[in-house]
Amino acid sequence: MCAEYMSPGRDESMSTRYVSPGLTRKTGDPVTIEDYAGSDCSGSGGVSSRILTLANAELSMDETVFLDGTQLADGTHYAIVNSESLSQITFSIPVWDDQEIRVIYYT
Repeated sequence: MCAEYMSPGRDESMSTRYVSPGLTRKTGDPVTIEDYAGSDCSGSGGVSSRILTLANAELSMDETVFLDGTQLADGTHYAIVNSESLSQITFSIPVWDDQEIRVIYYT
C-alpha cells in the first residue's frame, strides 16, 4: 500500500531545497524534490496539525509526500493547501523534529 524511497541518510543539508531537472514524467513536466526536517514545521515536535510551508507555490496537485521514507496518503496523513502565493502541508499525524520529510511534485 505504501511505497518507500531509499533515504540517503541524515545529514546537515536536510533542509536544502533543490530541483532535479533531469527527472521528468511522461508528459515532460519537470519534477521538483524538496527535502525538509520535522523541525521545519510549525508547532512542537511529536504533535499532529503541524504545518510545513513549501518553497514553491506552484504545485500541480500531483504531489507525493514521504515521512522517514514512508509514503503518506493525501487526506489520511496530510492535507495540502495550494494557492497562487503559497503551498502548505498540514500533517494529521504526529511529526517529530528529527524526522525526514520529502515532497516530490511536478511544476
